[in-house]
Amino acid sequence: MTHFEPFPYDHAASLVSLRPWEVSRSPELLFRAFKAAIERYHLSHIVLGIDIYNLEAETLGCVVAEPDGNSSPLISQPICSSHVEIQKLRLDFDRHSRFPWLLETAQRLQQNLPGTAVKIPIIGPFTLAGHLLGLNDLLCDCLLRPAETRATLDYLASLLLVFIRRAAECNLEVTVFESSASPPMLSPGLFRSVLKPVLQYLFDETELDLGRRPALIMGGNTLPILQQIVELRPSYMICPIETDQPAFVSRIVELTGEIHLRVNMRPEVFTQDSAQDALQDARRALQLATLCASSSIGTILPFASKPATVDAVADFTASRG
Repeated sequence: MTHFEPFPYDHAASLVSLRPWEVSRSPELLFRAFKAAIERYHLSHIVLGIDIYNLEAETLGCVVAEPDGNSSPLISQPICSSHVEIQKLRLDFDRHSRFPWLLETAQRLQQNLPGTAVKIPIIGPFTLAGHLLGLNDLLCDCLLRPAETRATLDYLASLLLVFIRRAAECNLEVTVFESSASPPMLSPGLFRSVLKPVLQYLFDETELDLGRRPALIMGGNTLPILQQIVELRPSYMICPIETDQPAFVSRIVELTGEIHLRVNMRPEVFTQDSAQDALQDARRALQLATLCASSSIGTILPFASKPATVDAVADFTASRG
């Protein structure tokens, strides 16, 4: 049965009348916000966090800047000017990291809401390298210094496995986020030669630690690298709104029936008071998702999403189940 999966992130803060920045800096507020989201939307699983792309870079020394208003926090600037500098970085869970209390909060949510699976976000090595070096410099180095770039990605993957193993010690599964590597940012050829072997190693090691391959979230136009993503054998992946979704679904049906696919909806439809556009988009996504053996529809909910609109889509999807 195809079901609806809304992911709250920043929106969870709105449910407790707080800014994403405030929730992202406090384990107690993070617990309150996601508990509210789970209970409000009857969520069967979540990926816990607000600024889910920042935690590993922050643990390595990057500064997360406080944004204006209700925007999501971002890394303020790169901290390295070379691959040599990146490979000298060491993890500091005591001084800089929110990761330990993210794990504690996830365990607390699991204990209080045992019907909901709580997963931990893990940034991909390419996206992490972009935070540390700057994405433009990283992309240039993929072309001009591929061996050096590969060595850096290998090193970062070894660091990411420390995060993953800490999650495994807490009996928590992980979801890998690697959207910075999607075309046209990284070409299919460079994805295959520079990044794919690193992700393959990361996924294989994660399976050894967790007994299950991780979910993989890659937004953008991933159709040109779809076969390569399938070859990584993630347990779960998305059909991004930015790609040709009918062609994407048609191709994945040819390639595999073993990976759960979430067909993404347009996030902006959930910010409207009327549910009309959201229901129309849900109908479109469902037509695609039901072609797959294991599927869902959903999206990341913007901060200003309307709960009634989210409810309407959930009810509509359930009625079509």
